[in-house]
Amino acid sequence: MGFYKFKENDIFRNRIKTNPKVEFFVHRGATYYNNYSVSGSNPSVPEGHLSLYDLNVGRVDSTTEPRQKLLASDVGTFARSELIHSFISKGASQASFKTIAGGPNDTEYFADKQWGDTISLTYPLTASLARHYFSASQGKRERLYALKNTLNYYSYLSPHYKVSSSHLNRDLTASSNVNPERPAGAFGAVPVNLLSIPSIFYGSAIRKGSIELNYYVTGTLVAQAKDKNKNGDIIQVGPPGSRGSGSTIGVALYNEGFMLLTASYNLHGQYLDFFESGVAEKPKWVNFGSKGFSNQRLVSSSFELKFEGTQYISTVTMLAHARKNDLEYSNNPTYKKQGQAIMLSPSGSISKYDSTYPKVYGTTMYIENNEQVAKNIISSSFIDSTGSYKKQTYISKIGIFDKHKNLIAIAKLATPIKKAIDRDLTFKLKLDI
Repeated sequence: MGFYKFKENDIFRNRIKTNPKVEFFVHRGATYYNNYSVSGSNPSVPEGHLSLYDLNVGRVDSTTEPRQKLLASDVGTFARSELIHSFISKGASQASFKTIAGGPNDTEYFADKQWGDTISLTYPLTASLARHYFSASQGKRERLYALKNTLNYYSYLSPHYKVSSSHLNRDLTASSNVNPERPAGAFGAVPVNLLSIPSIFYGSAIRKGSIELNYYVTGTLVAQAKDKNKNGDIIQVGPPGSRGSGSTIGVALYNEGFMLLTASYNLHGQYLDFFESGVAEKPKWVNFGSKGFSNQRLVSSSFELKFEGTQYISTVTMLAHARKNDLEYSNNPTYKKQGQAIMLSPSGSISKYDSTYPKVYGTTMYIENNEQVAKNIISSSFIDSTGSYKKQTYISKIGIFDKHKNLIAIAKLATPIKKAIDRDLTFKLKLDI
């Protein structure tokens, strides 16, 4: 085996910027990711979710029917005995998961579990588009309060980010003196529609100018909104002549993966649907992404969210060189001509005979035959004949070693490459991290 050290110009480090396209479609209580049901091939993943790890793919929960799809509300409610799961045993070390306090007041750990009992967590861990609706009269708005500083920070991009503004008539804590029919509304005193997008879908950030929201009623597009100014404002752009066209309906937090929709004007004057309140309402932007009231799924309304993510992929490119007159010998036993082995005879002399083991060995010695020749594999134009002998090997694998010569990676070729003695070869190895 030949060892070669990478030189300065043999290793290149780059970072690739990609923009993966993402599309969510919500219809009749079901969420679809990029036009297909995510859980269709994995019965353990709820509808419209992505599994964060490649675990339990194709496995079925023993408490459900085979390949039965789970709803988002079912996550964590089953004892999934046939699914892979993390677990620890209650012991004297009192080791526990981070979600378990492990203190004397932790009744689950100290009272409900006996010594030696197994404590487990549920896999798979999943993520999907989440929606949180806050009505005008709702008192607790912890999620909105948590975003207050972030929203105010981005106010230099657009005044619509400001949580409290006399210009926009918005106040996070105000309970009166707010006009609910303003296109942008107020984050704290009018209905707010908060869309949360996990980072697994977009990577580092949502690409500015790529957001598109489409509101359909009975399959007809009644409203479309985009962040056309690339400053975070989500503006209704169509269809031409639609209600509220040109209005700012909300803002987007590109780096954090949130969209806040506050427009509460009617998008359609005829059709009604049961959203969060349980009372029939006309379509509004604050109802975007709703799956209906309680278990009653929407009949008329459907929603589409499109955007592009920003994903950075670090890559390492390595050039492995096979120079002339190098790598012309193989340790593969088939490289040598068959029937050249020598072994030590019982009398102590060296005798030759046919064997597949080319060596001399005994109780006090081990000598390889230095007269062995390589098998001639040079082809000839004549039948049952070979051409003139030339050294050549076939390269099938390339090993990458650290400075201590520990094997850390192997690159395999789809087809072995012939290496002749008078031939230079360079292999380009690319690793995406």
